[in-house]
Amino acid sequence: MKQIAVLFLLGISTLSSKNAYNQNFEIKIRQNSKIIPIKNGEVILDKEEFELIVELQKLDGVFLNADFSNGLYELTNDDAIPNYKDMPGFCMAEYPFNPDKELLINNQGWTSLFYVNNDSALNNNTRFDKIVTTNKDTVTGFRTIQQFMLVNRNNEILKVSDAKEPLYLFIFASMLNPSGDWENYMGEEIKRFKFKINWK
Repeated sequence: MKQIAVLFLLGISTLSSKNAYNQNFEIKIRQNSKIIPIKNGEVILDKEEFELIVELQKLDGVFLNADFSNGLYELTNDDAIPNYKDMPGFCMAEYPFNPDKELLINNQGWTSLFYVNNDSALNNNTRFDKIVTTNKDTVTGFRTIQQFMLVNRNNEILKVSDAKEPLYLFIFASMLNPSGDWENYMGEEIKRFKFKINWK
């Protein structure tokens, strides 16, 4: 796991700093080969495998928090994201290409979902399990989720089929300053998006 953590920090430190003009991301949920609409910040899913789809437009990646409590979900657009400036230290190490088809659940930890065009070394460590490049400015990443790892409960595994509580996801993108100066690594926030998964 230590090696994975080192690779992760290498990856996140090489994300590009860009102008926020025309940068954006879109989130979709797919289940049983159908896009399930997110309406008014909520989506209703069957208790079975689903995909998180992240479309990156002139962005290298997003930060994602997933939890069964609604702490971050309650933030307004004007509220500061906790530990924002120290975000690299709160990102959780994972194996590349999501081999366990899982999502990490933690009330403070973050997953970094990234992909950088023309950077094969970094992309060999992406947290997506599949990537589709549509053009030079747009990349779509897919993350399949069959289970949850409850980090705050000694990495206990919870199958999607056994989920009982709503799941809250909070996602944001920022300008990054990959200069090695961790104190100033996190630049201006570009966009945030949050939604709640309810189970049938």
